[in-house]
Parts: sequence; C-alpha cells; structure tokens
Amino acid sequence: MRIPLRNSEQAYGLISQAFHWVVAGLVLLQFIWAWRIQQLGFGRERFDLVNQHKSVGLTILALVVLRLVWRYFNPPPPLPAGMPAWERRAAGIIHGMLYVLLLIIPLAGWAMSSAAGYGASWFGLIHLPDPVGQDQALMDGLQWVHRLLAWLLAALVVAHGLAALRHHFVKRDAVMRRMLPW
Repeated sequence: MRIPLRNSEQAYGLISQAFHWVVAGLVLLQFIWAWRIQQLGFGRERFDLVNQHKSVGLTILALVVLRLVWRYFNPPPPLPAGMPAWERRAAGIIHGMLYVLLLIIPLAGWAMSSAAGYGASWFGLIHLPDPVGQDQALMDGLQWVHRLLAWLLAALVVAHGLAALRHHFVKRDAVMRRMLPW
C-alpha cells in the first residue's frame, strides 16, 4: 500500500508521519542520553554525550519548525465527527503544549549552554551564536527550567500515547491508525 505524501481527510500523509515518528524517536533518544549523562562523571564520554544531546536537541527544534510550516500548508485530517467536545479540546491543548515544549526545551538548552560558557553547535558542523552571555545564576535557572519542561514533556507524551491507545483499543476508531504508516 502506497502512502500519499500529503494528508488526506482520513489519514496523515507520509511527510507528516515521518516528522511525527522521527521527532518521537529523537525525543526518546534525548531522554536516554540525558539519563546516561547524569550517570557519568566528568570526562570525554560525558562531554561527547552532552554535545550529541545538544545537536539532537537542535535537530528536534529544526524538525518541529519544519513540521509546523508543513502543517500550516497541509492541515491534519479532522478528528472523528462523533468525538465529544471535551475530547477535541483536550487533544488540541495537548498537541499545542507538545509543540510549544518541543520548541522551548531546545531553546532553553541552547541558552543554558551559552550561559555556562560552552556554546552550542550542530554536530560540530555549524556553530550557533550565543543567545545569552556567560552567567552562572542564569545557567542554574535555565537548567532547572530545561529539566522541569522535559519532565512535563514526558508526562504529555505519555498522555498522548495513552490517548492514542485508548482510541485504538477501547473506542476502536481510526484516530491512532491515521498516524501509522501501515
């Protein structure tokens, strides 16, 4: 079965699905890396993982911006007509919060890295300008914000996944299948 590139009234197209699943995989990878970074002492392995974490965060930021542009020109399929209003609102709020967090968390990480005096680059190929100057108190605050928002993102991802599973196994509608490539 060939998946169309663009969204239809029934399902997300291949491009929307690719954005969704690539970002989902990268977010999972970020949590694994963040956990691993916390397990390591200071040294080369930690330094390399932190730099990879920054690069993947910047990749997520770029992909989410591209996904939002794609979504603007290629709206998602409508939710099922029989879905209650509260459920539609909840879905819209959670999706909106996911997008906001996927934009803010990498920006906070970039600013945190700059405030720590390390800067950020994308896999060592593109060096980004520092959005803030070196400042330990700002770095501490941004680190707290970055971690708090990451935990909020994790909670929303779990809620999003559980809602999709509820639609698939309990409500037995096509909401989850719309984002699956098979």
